[in-house]
Amino acid sequence: MSLSNKVIKAENTKIIGSKKKVAAKFVHVDMTGNGTNNADKRYDNGVTSAAAIEKRIKNTADEAYNKGYSEGIHEGRTREKQELSLSLASVEKLIKTLKSLETELLKRFEGDILSLSMAIAEKVIHKEVSINRDVIVAVLNDTIRNVRDKEGLRIRLNPDDYKYITEIKPEFLNNNPDMNNVRFEVDVRIQRGGAVVETNFGEMDAQLDHQLQRIKESLPLR
Repeated sequence: MSLSNKVIKAENTKIIGSKKKVAAKFVHVDMTGNGTNNADKRYDNGVTSAAAIEKRIKNTADEAYNKGYSEGIHEGRTREKQELSLSLASVEKLIKTLKSLETELLKRFEGDILSLSMAIAEKVIHKEVSINRDVIVAVLNDTIRNVRDKEGLRIRLNPDDYKYITEIKPEFLNNNPDMNNVRFEVDVRIQRGGAVVETNFGEMDAQLDHQLQRIKESLPLR
């Protein structure tokens, strides 16, 4: 009979033991996580603890978030620069268009603009003449400055200007010491603020309306 089929009875067995009994031992397991068996350690069988797995998942998630956040900022800044570049290009194009349009409009309406400007200038000058009596003094000084021979000048003035010049004649002559034997005469045909100066070599028309007319003739007015 083989050994695998033999039945061993209790009465046929004998206990062979040592003289000393072995006491039971308890294995201490630290459940607080502060001992050597913490969440970051592996068990003897090589299986990672649940806490360590959870920590790794959290670290991986944090790294993914930080990377995504950084890439998002970079992408946002890049897109912002692109949009700003497009906006600047649009503005630059608009400015060029406006400049071109401005040039075209000036060419097309240059005459009208100049005509309007002259009309405004005339009104301003006439208004200034009506309220400022010193306008005639400025006109005479500017006219006489261009006269070489100031001996025996004959100056024709509007009645209102003649009255004013007569009142300030001493001061006017003091400011023009090279004028000798000057004569002031009334001429109702001359508008206020203007004058006609006769010299030994000819006549100088310093009437404001005549001066404005010469300016108009030199401009491409419509």
